Amino acid sequence: MFTPATTLNVESEKAKEIIETLEDYTVLISTSCHRGTGWFLDFDIPNKGRYPTTWYVGTNSHVASKFLLGDKYKVGNPINSSSLDQKCYNNKKQTPIHLGRRWSYESFNNKPRNRDRLEDAAFWHAAQSKNERKNYNLKKVLASSLNTNIKDNAPKFVSTEPKEANFFYQPKNFIKTSANRKGKDYTKDFTVIEITFKDENEARVITNNLFGKYHSSSTKYRNPLNFFHFGFKSATSSELNNRAFFTVGYPTNGWSSHLPFSNYSSSKRRAGKLKSNFVSDSWKDWLKITWNKKDYWNWGYRHVLENSFSGAGASGSLVSDINGNVLGLYSAIDREGKNWGLIEPLRTVKTSTNNHPDLSPEHDLLSGSKDQTSSFKSEVIKNKRKTWMARKMGWIKIVSSKSKTSKRR
Repeated sequence: MFTPATTLNVESEKAKEIIETLEDYTVLISTSCHRGTGWFLDFDIPNKGRYPTTWYVGTNSHVASKFLLGDKYKVGNPINSSSLDQKCYNNKKQTPIHLGRRWSYESFNNKPRNRDRLEDAAFWHAAQSKNERKNYNLKKVLASSLNTNIKDNAPKFVSTEPKEANFFYQPKNFIKTSANRKGKDYTKDFTVIEITFKDENEARVITNNLFGKYHSSSTKYRNPLNFFHFGFKSATSSELNNRAFFTVGYPTNGWSSHLPFSNYSSSKRRAGKLKSNFVSDSWKDWLKITWNKKDYWNWGYRHVLENSFSGAGASGSLVSDINGNVLGLYSAIDREGKNWGLIEPLRTVKTSTNNHPDLSPEHDLLSGSKDQTSSFKSEVIKNKRKTWMARKMGWIKIVSSKSKTSKRR
């Protein structure tokens, strides 16, 4: 077990940069009954000069399990239409899924961001009705992004119902062999949803011009997040020691529930540090996720991150170090009520003890491992998706936008 540092001296300018990057990637996923935090993992490669309209959003399975979405990839819907409204509070009728975010002129146009305007946004939200926030005219927002002088550029919350939303990947019983299953079905708290926006303008606003800022060769100004940093794979890795971690999410917090929340304190120059690891080998009910009337238990270890009590609604938030290397997802609060959060890692090595030879399985939720039966990679290949990540990692060979896609040998 590693020994975390007692103090972390975080460079404020670099911290500000990673928080801005996490804000760009992060969205609120919601219906009238449920909400959580998601982030843009990947996208279908657009034709030259176009903006991608199909994106892949990562979040927690316990967030996604409350949504009824399309199932064209045969993942299986966690709930059905008859049980949909039964999961709503106060007898509400559940609305279709919406994606939303805090938007401002500065963030959209790669300008220096005034952190005080985060607070300004809170007062803006307080003065608006929920319906006005929910349906703020996206065309008006896009038009205002080109004008530096109009007052409409004050930070605001924008949201939309996408053209289509489908479950794309959810790791259920994803290891070939297991000595530690105890007859239980198992999963990880991770789901990928495919989102197709109505048009490029809608995609550009809700993704906060993510493609232009991080991926377009002509307009890129910052490196994208690194989802494939393998130094975090071991729970005892020295790379986890003396390292600050950052997270941004959309927790439910009264009048400010449409504002992104970060665990970084600029005055204290403090982010989060890893305290320990939590191994979920006891198959307790609080680790259970119900998907299509079937119970799955979260199996394997999770990191315990100090200074990361974000609260309900922040589930699914990305966790990254100051250099943009992604550790995993904010998954749950500490059950002792402390300022800790449980982090679901994207990948781990196998963990074992004398009494438990298969305590925690080796896995990689994105690329897969030798004993995995499914991963995000396997679903991309199976469904012949021409994505940015598939091209970058060599999962498939993409010759041109008109060429056939084949699996790399």
